[in-house]
Amino acid sequence: HLPVPVSATVPGFDPDAFGSVGLDAAGAVLAAIGLATERLPVVALTRSGRDDLGCGGARTTLPLGAPAPAAVPAATDPAEALRDARESLAAHTGGGIGFGLLRHLHPQAVIALSGFAPALTVTVDDRRGLTVAEPDAAPAAAASDPTGATLVVVLNDDEPELHLTGAVPDGLDATTFVAACADALTALTRAAADPANHLGPRPSDVVSTALTAAELRALSARTEQPITAVWGLSPLQAGLYFQSAVSGELDIYNAQFVLSFDRALEP
Repeated sequence: HLPVPVSATVPGFDPDAFGSVGLDAAGAVLAAIGLATERLPVVALTRSGRDDLGCGGARTTLPLGAPAPAAVPAATDPAEALRDARESLAAHTGGGIGFGLLRHLHPQAVIALSGFAPALTVTVDDRRGLTVAEPDAAPAAAASDPTGATLVVVLNDDEPELHLTGAVPDGLDATTFVAACADALTALTRAAADPANHLGPRPSDVVSTALTAAELRALSARTEQPITAVWGLSPLQAGLYFQSAVSGELDIYNAQFVLSFDRALEP
């Protein structure tokens, strides 16, 4: 158990840069953990569900969210980590708020999910634009779960901060882990600014066909509009494409017309 928090600043981390790759700040942290270590396959990720409700309450009260399990995508390349984190968070409908409702309010689910004890809980504390009475005080959300560790990412108007508290898993050096997360967030910010990594079709959006990540990026670069899904050709479409490719410029579509005349025509 850490006697004092292990902290670091991350001047190269820009949480607003990740919207173009389909991630929020919590998603960026999830990708960073995957780059920093392979010892945490699953974490409890707290994401704000209030912003998605469109009620504008994120700046007037505490964020509406609850820890929900999220698979950590182990990766060595920042671009790969961004795509994998987006895939992992696709299951977090409504910011994962549904898991909290089941975990604490559903009579049967409370029993089934009571054993969920993650080794690490991740929380994003967005303080940008807020007046904090004691800016030097430790984040209130850093009061960790006694059964595990808590990583709090504080988004300030100046430099973002990382604070790790609680019981760190065996084999994970706290100082090395926090420094690796900070370096990963900086590298991910650079990757998120690369147009080649901007939002495009996910592997799960490719249906009945096989495309590599490089082919998906090349396909996205050929259109000005974002591609949301890629579907393979149906048998009829495949036949039409084959005939069109073989015949060159010949139009293979046969259009049928029905004409009505108001008088008889001479044959």
